[in-house]
Amino acid sequence: LKSIGRDKIQEFYGDMAHPNVRGHERIADRLATYLVDAAGITTPKPKPLPRPVAEKGISWDFEDGAKGWNLDCDQVTCEGDLAVSGTQSLRFAMPVPGKNRDHRRAYSPVFPVRPGELYQATAQLQAVKPLSSGSVGFFVCLYPTANGEGDPKIVSIQRGPGAVGKWLPKTNRLEIPAGIQSLRVMIWASGDTAGEFRCDDISLVPLQE
Repeated sequence: LKSIGRDKIQEFYGDMAHPNVRGHERIADRLATYLVDAAGITTPKPKPLPRPVAEKGISWDFEDGAKGWNLDCDQVTCEGDLAVSGTQSLRFAMPVPGKNRDHRRAYSPVFPVRPGELYQATAQLQAVKPLSSGSVGFFVCLYPTANGEGDPKIVSIQRGPGAVGKWLPKTNRLEIPAGIQSLRVMIWASGDTAGEFRCDDISLVPLQE
């Protein structure tokens, strides 16, 4: 914690209990360093390979009505009465917990990526009605195929519905792991969630480091 700083600790966590990819890498690196030092090994640490730089990012403001998105139930819609920019945003309206405790999800179109690329992932969320139960979050689904098929590795960017009546950014760095060729953004509400929130202006912005 001291070496990271309290102002940057969130970059290493999907939430305050679970490290993200960068967090796990840092834990592994510190553990490996400790074991090497304990064994008295003096061989210099290999330099990391150059990081591939993403050629482009992507963003969604939903002014096209969530074109290409998969909204997986009738409680997830695109509405034109509240937005950060423009007029439209995703709406999760859940007066009661989901039928059979089903999760509610909104999936973005597939976006191609390469291992090692680094992005700043951001989504604007606002709670319209406080959640009386359940949880929500901003996630990325990572796929081993170029077309978004196969079992995804799901990475938490940040949880929480935002403040009531106020847009708040949910954001974190995302490094693409080895073996990953594509991703989808996923906005998620657990099966026991009751309440209402909005999501707008989702983006993946390439980073150098």
